[in-house]
Amino acid sequence: MLFNSIEYVIFIVTLILIISVLKNGKHQVLLLLIASYVFYFVDSGILILLLLFSTLFNFFIGKKIQETGQDSLKRYIVIFGFIVIF
Repeated sequence: MLFNSIEYVIFIVTLILIISVLKNGKHQVLLLLIASYVFYFVDSGILILLLLFSTLFNFFIGKKIQETGQDSLKRYIVIFGFIVIF
């Protein structure tokens, strides 16, 4: 789906309308996440698995950083996250 295609215009306008109707911020974020997965899948197919892995990995790294009290340990978790993703 190209950015200058009619399919993209329909996709983005529909998404914006639905988001404007939703009042709960968590629902808006979830809808944006799902829409981005759909958009990526339409263009890249099986590479959606890479995006899903990256999202889940970063989510759990972020949770671990939040739970950790020591700044030095947080630094090591961030470095580990960068090494695994890149």
